[in-house]
Amino acid sequence: MTSREESQSASRPPSVPPGRNRRKWILAGAALPVVLLAFLILGTPRNYRVSAIPEKLELLTVQRIMQKLTASLLNEEGKFVECATVSLAPEEVNVLLTNGLRAAQFRKADKEKPTFTGCWTDGKLHFQISQPVGFLAVNLDSKIVPDLRDGKLSVRVDSARIGWLPLPSFLVQHAANRALAELEKKDEVRTIVALFQSIQVKDGHLEIRFYPKSLNSLFSIFLT
Repeated sequence: MTSREESQSASRPPSVPPGRNRRKWILAGAALPVVLLAFLILGTPRNYRVSAIPEKLELLTVQRIMQKLTASLLNEEGKFVECATVSLAPEEVNVLLTNGLRAAQFRKADKEKPTFTGCWTDGKLHFQISQPVGFLAVNLDSKIVPDLRDGKLSVRVDSARIGWLPLPSFLVQHAANRALAELEKKDEVRTIVALFQSIQVKDGHLEIRFYPKSLNSLFSIFLT
C-alpha cells in the first residue's frame, strides 16, 4: 500500500456495522408512534373548578325550579298526583349541574387532582375533565344523551375525545354501559332510579316524570 493510500485510509471514519444502523432505525420507528400518541393525548392543564359561591342569578333559578317542582306535585284539588312532570329549560339544567359539580369537586384546589365541569347544550350533557400528569394533563371531552325509561337508566355517547385524539364512540359506549351496570348494583342507585318514571330529552328541554310518594325514600338516603 502506498503512502497516499495509507493516508486516505486513515482519514476515513470507522465503518458502522449494518446491523447497528438497522437497530437504530427500528428503535426510532418504534418510538415515533409513542411520541405522536403523547402529543395527541397530552396538553396543558385546565382549571374546570366551579366557583364555590353561587351567583345571584343561580339562586333565583334554583328558586324557580323549586316552584316548578312544588306546582307539579299537586293536582287541581290540592292532592298529590301519582306521577308528576317537570320540564327543565337548558339554563335550569345547567344550574342543577353547577350545584352538583360544586358539591362533588374537591374543597381545596390541588394541582395533582382532576378538575371537571359540565353543561347542558343542544339536548346533550357536555362533560370535560382535566387530569394533571406532571406539568401536562390528560384532557377528556365527552358529550352524552341521558335517558331513563321504565326503571332503566341509559346513556348514548355522542362523541368523546382525549386531547386531540377522537375516541371511537362504540368503545366509550361499551365502557359507559359497564359503568352503569355496576352502578345499578348499588341499593342507593336503585332507590333513586325507582323514583323516576322517565327522564327524556324533548325539544332541547329535559322532561322529568317522577313519583312524589317515593320522595321519602330519597330523603332517607341523604339523611342517613
